Amino acid sequence: MKFSKPKASTVAICLALFIFFLILAFPFRNLKGYLFGQIYRNTGIYIIADDIYLSLWGWPGIGMTNVDVSLPVGREELDISCKSLVARVGLGSLFPPAPSISLSMSSLQKGGDLYVKVIKMKTSVSAVIDAEAVELSQLNIPGVNGPIVGKLDAEGDLEIDEAQLSNSKGDVELTVRNLNIPAQNIPVFPLPQFALGDVDAKLEISNGVIQFKEFQIGNPKSDFRGRIEGNMKLGRTINDSTLDLKLYVQLTEAYRNNPGASSIVSLLKSFERTPGDYGLGVNFLISEVQSNPIAAFPKKLLN
Repeated sequence: MKFSKPKASTVAICLALFIFFLILAFPFRNLKGYLFGQIYRNTGIYIIADDIYLSLWGWPGIGMTNVDVSLPVGREELDISCKSLVARVGLGSLFPPAPSISLSMSSLQKGGDLYVKVIKMKTSVSAVIDAEAVELSQLNIPGVNGPIVGKLDAEGDLEIDEAQLSNSKGDVELTVRNLNIPAQNIPVFPLPQFALGDVDAKLEISNGVIQFKEFQIGNPKSDFRGRIEGNMKLGRTINDSTLDLKLYVQLTEAYRNNPGASSIVSLLKSFERTPGDYGLGVNFLISEVQSNPIAAFPKKLLN
């Protein structure tokens, strides 16, 4: 019996199918420790997941189920849990070469979706953030006592220079609906619980300054409304940076007479300019507050 030589196209198709099914059948779960270790070493992101699998939608990546993620935020960590996560690794920079990793988190524990992309270079970190309908109460936000309640939508593109913070750049735009901040035991200036309603903010980092381009609290019909103006002048590190902010608050008469708001009204009384209108200003070097907390105490604004 004479066999004909198979066509090159047939061999290629068979080889492609073999590789495809080999990838599908590959026991990726056995690589969890290695993959998660590489992600942690390159980005500082710590991941725990029940299972992992190959994700072929869009750019190939590794899918995970029932995931806990710890994202580095300064010297602390932000913990997030979700039902599904897809991690993709690529080249974030050619000159100098630097790896990038993106995390697409779907169905967060209490609602919302979150996308984070991080590029770690020798002296800087770049990050892209996109949050959609994220319930803030599920996040242990660093530096805040207790859960913050509210629904967050945000977009951000940042490049943080770790060697010289003032060289950082980027912008962040966010909205929060039904924001409620728990009481904060801040030295010298403790804050009661604040029901702030809606918040719309735009921040820009350039030329060594974090500029508050827009920061509106509430709306024209809110009993509690206000705005923040000012900036943070960045130094070599966060401790070398200076915060210069002005907070203007307006309270309706009905809100001022509400027994439930008495602690807030009492707190703001010494900053009252006209009935229901308040102005607070702070201007201090971050390192100064560490040794002298009273330096952060607000001053009354006259205009």
